Amino acid sequence: MAKMTKYMRAQIREDDWIKIETSHGVQWLEKDVVGVPKEWNGEFVGCFSDYDLWEIFTNHFAIYYTGSATSFEVVHGFGARLSAPGYLDCTDWCVFNTVGEALDHIKELRE
Repeated sequence: MAKMTKYMRAQIREDDWIKIETSHGVQWLEKDVVGVPKEWNGEFVGCFSDYDLWEIFTNHFAIYYTGSATSFEVVHGFGARLSAPGYLDCTDWCVFNTVGEALDHIKELRE
């Protein structure tokens, strides 16, 4: 991975993120890019939430994750990833509470 990442640029973005917990791990999505269902009132949506809202969320985000979703949540934080300029190659977003934690993640990706 280190050879590949030496040409990739670090990206850190403070934003609101959709955190999707799945049977295959956590997937982070940029809230402004994917949006949220208009029926959502801003509260955490877990698997035991209102069934209709759960269906709306799973249908809205279905193309963005693999496995079975167990919860959806909006989180404010610092997203970090590596991206190859001019290409579609990039690592997945990971979201952190501070810029320092995001920078540490970037360093780990480069090692």
